[in-house]
Amino acid sequence: MKIDNHYTNYDFDKMSSRAGQPATGAMDSTASSKTTTPENTDTDRDAIVNLSQASKEALLIEDTIANTPDIRQDKVMAIKEQIAAGQYELNPAAIAGKMVDQIVMDFSKF
Repeated sequence: MKIDNHYTNYDFDKMSSRAGQPATGAMDSTASSKTTTPENTDTDRDAIVNLSQASKEALLIEDTIANTPDIRQDKVMAIKEQIAAGQYELNPAAIAGKMVDQIVMDFSKF
């Protein structure tokens, strides 16, 4: 999952403990090296990230999908055995129906 730092000024000000102050960072050419003094202890803290329940569920789903194989070997082997034994039957009407359904779904996106 890609996390980027593209915040609007409003979002950054809402999250920052230094709201309203100019941002400084590694990209700032005028930034001086950090020293631990009472004036800048604010800037030395790590960011705290709180994920919503929906975000946690999305991460779990993404992880599950990533760890699920694309090919179900048990199904493939069963169909191969049926084909080899001459018992696999095609249903042309069902195949055509699924093809039409897919085309309808593809064109309904536009």
